[in-house]
Amino acid sequence: MQTDLHPEVLLCPNCKEEVPKTLYCLNCGYPLYKVNVESEPAVEKDSSEHVAVVENEAVDEVVEIDPEPTESIETMVTPEEIVEVAPKTMTPIGVNEDVSEIVPEFVEAMVTPEENVEVIPETMIPTVVNEDVIITVDPADENITSVEEGPVVPEYIELLSTPQVEYESAREPIVDLSVEVEDPVVDTIGVTEENKAVEDEEVLVPIVENDEAELVTVLEYEPDPVVKEVMENLAKNISMKIKLVDLLRTGGVKSEIFSKLFDSYLTRGELLMNSRSEMLERVRYDLGSMEKALKKAKEGLEELVIRKTIEDVSKEEYAAKAPGFQWDINQYKDEVGKKQAESYYLEDIKRVMESDGISELIGIGEGCFEDLDGLVDSDGINDESAAKIRVSLEEALACIR
Repeated sequence: MQTDLHPEVLLCPNCKEEVPKTLYCLNCGYPLYKVNVESEPAVEKDSSEHVAVVENEAVDEVVEIDPEPTESIETMVTPEEIVEVAPKTMTPIGVNEDVSEIVPEFVEAMVTPEENVEVIPETMIPTVVNEDVIITVDPADENITSVEEGPVVPEYIELLSTPQVEYESAREPIVDLSVEVEDPVVDTIGVTEENKAVEDEEVLVPIVENDEAELVTVLEYEPDPVVKEVMENLAKNISMKIKLVDLLRTGGVKSEIFSKLFDSYLTRGELLMNSRSEMLERVRYDLGSMEKALKKAKEGLEELVIRKTIEDVSKEEYAAKAPGFQWDINQYKDEVGKKQAESYYLEDIKRVMESDGISELIGIGEGCFEDLDGLVDSDGINDESAAKIRVSLEEALACIR
C-alpha cells in the first residue's frame, strides 16, 4: 500500500501565502529559515502525529517518513553554524621542499635557484640564447641540465666587451679628420693681394657710381613677365606704326586702309604707354623709399660706431645692435639695385629691341617725317591725318633714339 507524500508547507510572513518549506520563499524570496527556527517544536509534533495516523490506517505495510531531510535542512539553515565556520588555513609550501611527488617527469629539467641565479644588467638581452636552447632540446631527454648551463656565461661576456672595443676605436678617426680639415684652411692663406683685389671687385658691385656699374646691374636684372610683355608689345607697336607710314609714302597702301590701321595702332600704343608710365611711377616711388631706408640704416651704424668710440655705448650693446644695422644695409642695397635695374629697363625701350633694327627704324621714321608735307599736297592724306602721323612719329623716334 502506498501513501501520499505531502511536502511541508509554511505560511510566508511576508507574502502571506503557503509555500514549501525551503531556505527562502519561492514566491517573494523571504528568508524562511528564521521561521523554521522559531517553529521547530511545532513541526516535530505535527510530524509525529502524522506518522501515528498512518500507522492506525495500515497495519500490514507501514511507510515511515524519514526525518533525515528535515534534520539536514535544519543543520544547513541555522545562522550559528554559518557564522562559526572558520576558513581553512593553507600551509605555505617551502621553496626548498621536494617537488618530485608533484611532477616526477620534469624533476631533472628544473633548475634550482642556487644554481641559476644571476643578476643580468638592463642592457643585456639573453632571450635569444634561451629560446635557441628550448627549441633544440627535447623535453623527454634526461640530460637537459648539461645543455642549458654551458653557453650562458660566455654570451654575456661577449655582449659587454664588444661595444667597448668599438667605441674606443671610433675615437681615433675623429682626431685624424680634424687634422685633415686644417690643410685646406692653410692653403687658402697663400692668396696674393692681386687675387683679393679681383675678388673684391666681383663681389662688391657699386649701385650707382658710373655707367659701367649701371650696365652690370641691368644685365643681371630679370624683368617680371608682365613688365616684359608690356615693353615688347610697345616696341612692336612703334615698329608697326613707322613701317605703315613708310608704306603710305611709297604708295604701298590705300589711304582708307591706312587710316583704319593707323588709328587702331594709335589706340593700342596709348594703352601700352600708359601701362609703362604707371609701372615706372611705381618703381620710382619704391626706389625712393628704399634709398631713404638705406641712408637711415647707414647713418644709424655710423652713429653707433662713434658712440662706441667715445665710450657712450658698451661693447655688449654695440655687439647687439651693429649686426642689425648691417643686415638692414645689405638688404636695402639689394632692393635698391633691383628697383634701379627695373627703372632702367622701363625707361629704355631699346633694351627689348635689336640694335640693327633700331637704326633702320630711325632712318625710315626720319624719311617719313620729311615727306609728310608732300603727302598732303598730293591729296594722299588730309591735314588732320598728317598731324596725327607727325605726333606719332615724333614720339616713336624719341623712344628709339
